[in-house]
Amino acid sequence: MFNLLRFFLSTAACVAPGAGLAQQDPACALGVEERWVEMSEQMEGSWTIEHLSGFVKSGAMVIPYPGDGAVERVSIISHPDGVLEIDHPEAQEPVMAFWADEPRWVFEGRPDMPGMAAVPDPVLTDTDVELLMGCPNDQMARLLGTSTAVVNGVEMTFNYRLLIPGVDSMFGIMHVNGTASGHEFNSWRSVTLNR
Repeated sequence: MFNLLRFFLSTAACVAPGAGLAQQDPACALGVEERWVEMSEQMEGSWTIEHLSGFVKSGAMVIPYPGDGAVERVSIISHPDGVLEIDHPEAQEPVMAFWADEPRWVFEGRPDMPGMAAVPDPVLTDTDVELLMGCPNDQMARLLGTSTAVVNGVEMTFNYRLLIPGVDSMFGIMHVNGTASGHEFNSWRSVTLNR
């Protein structure tokens, strides 16, 4: 949770009390793929990742879960086209994170589905990020990362949607999908990456 606090403090300094959007952060100029490619090599190196609270849904069953409390190390390699290769020592394959050319992302509160009352809201919503950064998230660098793994005989697909507020932090949502014993499951949780 310390890294999330550091993320809040480093970005909240931009927000004036009582103001709407913060003064626009330089990260808001990175929402152009060419600019991202130019600066993406600055992302290389050793990072920490923290898996925060979320929930898993299978059929009508919804199970919330807290953050795991672990802060783990990952390494990032930047490719010339701006793709980031995010690798964990225990991963079966690295996450390949590509430029996201999509409309504005929305991750406000919990989904409106039965059984969701106990599910935690995202640690940061898209509105929180936009207030802190001073621009809509589609003006920021955003990456879509994917990888797969087989755990206890179950093949799982991992999809990450990462917002890049600067060269020292990333925030996003991790979605895991798979089928176990004939039942499809989906899990969503917030993640932060920091140096």
